[in-house]
Amino acid sequence: MTEGKGEWTLIALEAEDGHRIYRIRLEPPAGVEKEVFGENVIIEWKFGEGIPDKPTAAAMFAFEEYMEPVNDQAKHSLLVHVYTGSGIREWCYYTKSYDEFMAALNVALRGKPRFPIEILHDHDPTWSYWSGIKGYAQGK
Repeated sequence: MTEGKGEWTLIALEAEDGHRIYRIRLEPPAGVEKEVFGENVIIEWKFGEGIPDKPTAAAMFAFEEYMEPVNDQAKHSLLVHVYTGSGIREWCYYTKSYDEFMAALNVALRGKPRFPIEILHDHDPTWSYWSGIKGYAQGK
């Protein structure tokens, strides 16, 4: 199943290990140069197996709401996909500066509950990680 939502597309797949849901941009936003946003930041929340239960999903929704100020391409970063399945939810951002991203993340989450997340970072000026996820989600 694929459903377009403006800049975002929702893709649901059935894989060997269960349901997978991708909320993904199929193209970078207008005016975004990949090389300028050359740092990839992955935030992972491991929750068990399959799809999160209702309380976990609610906490993930709250986390994403708290992170909304970080998703600001005019300043430093943008969210390009959210993946859920196989016991993981993953938010993928591309940013101009990892240090600025982390500073914005710390401001956004200051005073909020502690979330069970892991943060991964890589230099990826061609957006190869996102391209691979997009290709998989589209069956290419």
